[in-house]
Amino acid sequence: MDLGANGRPGAGSGNSGPLGVTPPPARFVSRDGIIVSGDAAATATNIRSMESLWRFGVASEFFLLICGISLALIFCVLLRPVER
Repeated sequence: MDLGANGRPGAGSGNSGPLGVTPPPARFVSRDGIIVSGDAAATATNIRSMESLWRFGVASEFFLLICGISLALIFCVLLRPVER
């Protein structure tokens, strides 16, 4: 589990999914080595040199987005009778 600075799951971490759990693709794809804060040229060079890793990271984020939207729609359908 991803523990933040104050010991709470997911607190203070930008790499957490719902409920403070780090999604599995994020465990294998870390952008820390690719993105250089404050240096756009170095970031562009890193993206060019690790293109497949970058593409996998973007694809995994898109997959997690689709999963989140699907889960929201499922909850809307399941909870619709409660609203009435």
